[in-house]
Amino acid sequence: MQRILVTGGAGYIGSITSRLLFNAGYTPIIFDSFANGNEWAIKDFEIIKGDLRNISDISAAISQTKPDAVIHFAALKAAGESMEVPEDYYENNVGGSINLFKAMTEHDVKKIVFSSTAAVYGTPAVFEVHEEYPLKPDNAYGHSKLMVEQTLEWFAKLGKIDSVRLRYFNVAGASPDGSLGEAGKKVLNLIPILMEVAVAKREKFVMYGDDFETPDGTCIRDYIHVMDLAKAHLVALKKLSEFEGTEYYNVGVGKGYSVQEVVAAVKRVSDVDFKVEIGPRRVGDPAAYFADNSKISNELGWFPEFTLEDIVNHAWAWEKGGKLNHS
Repeated sequence: MQRILVTGGAGYIGSITSRLLFNAGYTPIIFDSFANGNEWAIKDFEIIKGDLRNISDISAAISQTKPDAVIHFAALKAAGESMEVPEDYYENNVGGSINLFKAMTEHDVKKIVFSSTAAVYGTPAVFEVHEEYPLKPDNAYGHSKLMVEQTLEWFAKLGKIDSVRLRYFNVAGASPDGSLGEAGKKVLNLIPILMEVAVAKREKFVMYGDDFETPDGTCIRDYIHVMDLAKAHLVALKKLSEFEGTEYYNVGVGKGYSVQEVVAAVKRVSDVDFKVEIGPRRVGDPAAYFADNSKISNELGWFPEFTLEDIVNHAWAWEKGGKLNHS
């Protein structure tokens, strides 16, 4: 039974992936600072409280647990915030990752799945984004993730660490059984914001622009269910067991939904006709982009199973049920 150290494992994606790991026969070991994570989400697993910025914390954790591989989620992830406090993003995302890689090499742990992001592409000039699209991040968050990807390329070339880098698109939803979902301290993404509007935690939803060159005038993005994303980490672990080097994959559904379509889905599922206000476009917002996911589908046999309707249904059930039990 493989032991997997999950950094940031108490967070939204990390906790759900840890549960899937356990169900698949792995032993997840959670390493988290709990700055944004929740202990209740991973209470059934071994937990080590630590901060990647302190190399002694992660070195001791790896020495103690002797994992077969690492899944590395721990990071700051708000693109807007990264432009206000870039020093925090480089310290956490880059510095913390370097400490992790150093501890791994010291203790002969050679396999890692890295949580990267579609933000490494910046603002794409095409609708469908494939992995060889130029990497031109336009915020400090995306750049910090790209720096870690580039570091992993060198560790692979030097024969020190083998890696799979997963470039996430827009993650949303909750576990279908209602037990786990997004419960972070900051609500920044579209679907969780809409959930808060639907339960009257917010007065209204502001839609940033309705005059884009799209069928309904609103931005189109690729929304992937968190369970599909979690499953991508399992197939990435299998890939790691079979090869040496580094690989990278987009993880998205391969099609886009407009903001208006998402709003309509939330209104339909919640049966709440909440107020929507049209605001100005945000600087740099592209009209549309979504993942070309053919590489991960063809090479690893991964395919998304859940629809936008599933995402909204599960997110709504979480908002009205499980989340309330932990608020």
